[in-house]
This record gives sequence, structure tokens and C-alpha cells, in this order.
Amino acid sequence: MVKEQNTKSELALLKQQQEVSSIQEQQLSNLQKDTIHNKKSFYHHLETIQKAIRSEQYTEALSSLESLLLRPSRSNPASYCADSYINAVLQFKQEEAHRYGISVNYQILLPDLQLLKNFSASELSCILFNLLDNGIEACIQSEKATPEIHLQIHTEGTMLCIHMENTKTPARTFQKTTTKSAAIRHGFGLGIIETIVEKYGGICHFTDQGDSFDSSIILNYQENRRYPISNDTYCNLRRH
Repeated sequence: MVKEQNTKSELALLKQQQEVSSIQEQQLSNLQKDTIHNKKSFYHHLETIQKAIRSEQYTEALSSLESLLLRPSRSNPASYCADSYINAVLQFKQEEAHRYGISVNYQILLPDLQLLKNFSASELSCILFNLLDNGIEACIQSEKATPEIHLQIHTEGTMLCIHMENTKTPARTFQKTTTKSAAIRHGFGLGIIETIVEKYGGICHFTDQGDSFDSSIILNYQENRRYPISNDTYCNLRRH
């Protein structure tokens, strides 16, 4: 009976995780459409300004430029990397964090993901969406006057390294884990992240530092080089 009850609980949790994942996919899809629309509108305004300058209509060009600069920041695409979709996710979450008084710092060094045929930019976006979502929630719950989120992304050979540290309250503890089943119990977002990390033969560590939370993820982004990353490799990459 206990085994049957545990199985039912696991299935219920998996169903909830699938529902959360489905909602996030819809949110990301809407964000992508919004980003494409805003990008087209932004470049259309630039073309209008360019035509006005070439026609020596400087007053009109200046007026259009001032109008463009006054538009909401989401209408003016930020550039953290070469991928517009990932830029949109980073900008969207940064704006959400700022509404709660959370300081956000990005250090993004990414290759052109379009050149990585076996790596999905949408899955990387999903990882970042969930990481930042969890980080924002933890910062809000911390009730600290100056909560912070620091996100770093870079590559080492064929590996993509993601590290994020965010403020949290010491009163809420988290037992670090790298197993998918445990991650589901600690939050659907972490379970979704681990599912993607597993697909790329990667590794992830989530560490409670008391007043901060540390998330470290390493992915193999080349299909012909995908193999389980050892803890020694992980430690060496973290030191860099």
C-alpha cells in the first residue's frame, strides 16, 4: 500500500511538472512572437530615420529618434548574445526582477548558437527562464533590502558553463541534489532544468549557501562529444 501510494504521489508530481512545463512553453512561445514583432518594429523605425536623414529632413529624423528612445525597453532589443530569443528571455526576466527592486548582473559569452546544429537555443532559453524565475522568487522571499542575481555563461571547449548566484533567506534551506526525482520535490523548475541537462550529458549542482543560492550547470553542446561529465571535470571548470 505504501509503495502504491508513493507511486501515485510520484505520478501526480510528474503530471504537475508537465503542466508547469507546458505553461512555460506557451509563455516562451508568446515571448518569442513578441520579440520578433518588436524587432521588426525597431528596425522599421531605424529605416524611417535613415530615409529622413538621406532626404535631409533632419527635424523629422530627430523627432523619430526621440520617439524611438522613449519607447519601453522591451521594444528596443537588448544584446547580450547573438541569439535574439535568449536576449528576449534575459531582458524579460531582468525587467521582472527590477520591478521587485532586485539588482541583476549578466556576464554572457556565447558562441553563435545558429552554428551549433545539435544544440537547441529554445532549451537553453528554458534553462535560463527557470533559473531566473527561481532566483527572482528567492530574492523576493529573502526580504533583503538589496537582493541580487548574478548570472554568468561561457564556453570551455565543447562545454557550455552556466553559473548563477542569487540572494535567499537563511530561514529557507535547500538540500543540494543532482538527481531528477529529488529536484522535482524541491521545485518543478529545477526538475525541468535537470531533464534538459541530462539530454546533453551534462551535470548540475544546486547549493544552499545560507543567505545565497548557487546554481552551476555544464552542458556538452556538440552531439558527437556528449558523454557524462565527471565531478573532476566539473570542479576544474568551476575553478575557471
